[in-house]
Amino acid sequence: MPGESDVEKRDRAIIAFALVTGVRDGALISLKHKDVDLDKREVWQDPQTRQYQESQGHYIPVHPD
Repeated sequence: MPGESDVEKRDRAIIAFALVTGVRDGALISLKHKDVDLDKREVWQDPQTRQYQESQGHYIPVHPD
């Protein structure tokens, strides 16, 4: 959308990512730039670097649609 600031674009991208992937709020909040691989179109959060209730990591595929 023309005239959007960088912050507005970021906010829209975060909301779209959450809605499309169904990611949990805690995983979304702790998401780091290094967790996102744009070439492979995936997000991986290692449980060793984050505090999760469960011991497994989160793999979130991101499709081109």
